[in-house]
Amino acid sequence: MSKLEKTFVILYGSQKAGTTWLHRTLNQSEQFFGGHVKEWRFWPFYFSSPRAQAKHISRLEAKLASTKEKKRAHLQRLPAYADPEGFLKQITKQALEQPNARILADFSPATGFRCAQNIPEIQQLMHGYGFDTKALWLIRDPVSRLLSSMTMQMKGGTLGHGDMTDKDPDQDYIRHVLENAARTLLFNQTRIDLIWDELMGLDVPAQVHHFDDLFSQSSVDQVTAFLGMESVPPFEQNPNKGHELFVSDDNKRFVARELAPTYRFFVNKMGSEWLPESWRQSMAYL
Repeated sequence: MSKLEKTFVILYGSQKAGTTWLHRTLNQSEQFFGGHVKEWRFWPFYFSSPRAQAKHISRLEAKLASTKEKKRAHLQRLPAYADPEGFLKQITKQALEQPNARILADFSPATGFRCAQNIPEIQQLMHGYGFDTKALWLIRDPVSRLLSSMTMQMKGGTLGHGDMTDKDPDQDYIRHVLENAARTLLFNQTRIDLIWDELMGLDVPAQVHHFDDLFSQSSVDQVTAFLGMESVPPFEQNPNKGHELFVSDDNKRFVARELAPTYRFFVNKMGSEWLPESWRQSMAYL
């Protein structure tokens, strides 16, 4: 493919790895255009069957009918689901018409997991609209990421709820969540070893950043240079940083052993020196 002046950015990896912070950091620049919402959550829908698309829209409309749901992002996504081709034409046109914008970005963190086989098609599609495609892969220690995601889901009611301020919450209940309701939701999106070779083998330029080192000017400079943007200052704080659920060592050990294949994969693939301290601390539970 010929090199184009503007770039479309997608994310590999998972939630709770610094995506919101990085989006807010880059969004300070006029060269960065994030579209209608930070997480498009569009590509899995785009590549699904008409029947699955209809079910997804029905579920979304049901969420909008609930006062407990955050409606703004859902409302912003509905037009994209109603007319996917029209959405792509509109959002790429908006980005191309922005006088200073060089980057169009979809910061949906699960794109790599849910659309790994479709990335070449996304690349080809966006090239037709005038954009090269690049990927940012934000990765975090698997145990830390899973437990942070569990905290978020429990706060939101997805996995039930408990006293999130209790210094000694019911560890039996936490184990129940880990063993049952959370398995698909939490463990599967932590197993980045399952998609690493496939995604890194694609003809899509990708840059990897560890969560441990992300929140710095140095990392921001690396990202902006990779994307072809002028550098910006780091966002002042991690917007999602907050109280983490206390989890016992026994439950951490359970999580680490469940995720042992991920740790083994990266030790064998990249070498232990590539792994930050947080990974090595979790590996001590193995």
